[in-house]
Amino acid sequence: MTVSSLVDVIHGRLLNDPAINRVEAIRIDARKVRRGDCFFAFFDEDIDLALANGAYAVVLTRPRDAMDDETAWIQVEAIQDAILLLLRYLLSSRDIRFFHAKEPLFALAKACLGKNRAVAMLADTAYGLMETLLENDQITHCIGREGKILGMLSADVGELTPLEAEEQEHSLFETRLSGFAPLPLASRLAPELFGLLTWCQDEKLDNHCDISGEEGLFYACYLTRENRFSSKPTARVAIIDYPFSDDYIEASLAYIDENFRWGKKRIIRQSEWNDAQMLWELLEKDRFDFVYLECREPSEVLGLLKSPRPGSGESTLF
Repeated sequence: MTVSSLVDVIHGRLLNDPAINRVEAIRIDARKVRRGDCFFAFFDEDIDLALANGAYAVVLTRPRDAMDDETAWIQVEAIQDAILLLLRYLLSSRDIRFFHAKEPLFALAKACLGKNRAVAMLADTAYGLMETLLENDQITHCIGREGKILGMLSADVGELTPLEAEEQEHSLFETRLSGFAPLPLASRLAPELFGLLTWCQDEKLDNHCDISGEEGLFYACYLTRENRFSSKPTARVAIIDYPFSDDYIEASLAYIDENFRWGKKRIIRQSEWNDAQMLWELLEKDRFDFVYLECREPSEVLGLLKSPRPGSGESTLF
């Protein structure tokens, strides 16, 4: 790619009259720079390493005191925006469709489509997008949760939306949707799941539906009287939920109140505990039939419930 074309694409300003006029590849990791590459400097302290590795051009946000004329020095207002503009240009020749998905639908899509190399689950930063999009030529669909980033990558962005299933059995432990096999996911997320699976059918995309508590979604398990995980039904249930947003948490609690009216309910917020010992103490504070655990690391809470209680001197942070 010529330096002049690069400057135009990223809306940059060439700060000098360099000896070179072309670059071979785009790099954002100074350690991976090779002779002839253009380096996008998210961090100024990485520039010297990029130059030592043979960078022909450097994109940066403010000029340096020492800028030689062997290298093309290109100034932009924001590195992230420059990367997005360049990605849009480089991807314009590829047949890739872009879709926006709000949480928790994005998390479901990641769980169901994470093993499909034709689908890219987009990061929320330009730094993570470069390797994802440029190093995989099999990508046909991109799903992101950040609307601004998607809008800069494509002028045509679709929307993944929940759909109400025609037939659905209400259960904390399993979702049965018309036309699909039962899935181990609470029916609280049935509209999101049905919308996603219908979209996969329409787009002819294979999905693995690898959904479990480890994915950080609305998940339920039985508990013994000692607050241990039980593989058999009991009269006590723990609901482990990722706090995607306040609205999401409120909707989850409303779902429980509407569909499971019996028994005493408790809510344990993430802000109430930060280690295993504190959580055990909260679980044993008083009696409950349902306990709603708001948690940013559901897999570790599941592991905790499946393991012996730590001694009073042990405290596993997560």
